[in-house]
Amino acid sequence: LKLGATKTNASQTARQFGIYMKGFVYPNFSTLPVSLEYFTAVPDTKMSNVFINWATSVEKNASHFVIEKSTDGRNYAPAGIVFATGNSSDLTRYSFTDNNIDASAKLIYYRLRSVDYDATSELSQVRTIRFGTEINKETRIATYPNPFTSELRVTVPAGWYGKAINFEIYNSNGQALVRKAVSSASQTETFPAAQFAPGVYILKATCHGEFAQQKLIKQ
Repeated sequence: LKLGATKTNASQTARQFGIYMKGFVYPNFSTLPVSLEYFTAVPDTKMSNVFINWATSVEKNASHFVIEKSTDGRNYAPAGIVFATGNSSDLTRYSFTDNNIDASAKLIYYRLRSVDYDATSELSQVRTIRFGTEINKETRIATYPNPFTSELRVTVPAGWYGKAINFEIYNSNGQALVRKAVSSASQTETFPAAQFAPGVYILKATCHGEFAQQKLIKQ
């Protein structure tokens, strides 16, 4: 058993278990009565752990979630399992930490499988983590000042101007503190930051399939 996954909603916080499973066979999947609000995968600053976070707004007869990973984008294996609330119409947040990271991997792909009580399942979109030399192939963003105090400015690539961009800021535990969607980005976007405690954060930005990430320090 692997400890470390949690789920929270308005009424409870429950400790869950991640179970590494081999050879688990799933039937053909169909649409599940689960509404997935978001699904993210963010590495820590040392690239030794990946924090997986997701949330549902509706669950009906949901059994569990399987976090699946791959290093080639084709062959996936279960990395862990988190049990679902089952039936809920509230926003329910879940998390899982993958600390079984292959140091030689350049890319790791994650996806989330939602499984119903009758074993039908549905897959999320894929999230990709880049390591080593692959990091240099990412689109670059600039943040200033960094370290920051009360305000953070983010300059996006020229190819992103006028496009829809999703910004996310995570703390060192992989918790999303800020989510901001911009429908038509300007050259520089500003974030108020006085509310952040001193420490290390990660800014993630996505634009039409392109990805950029930056380490931040709050003084």
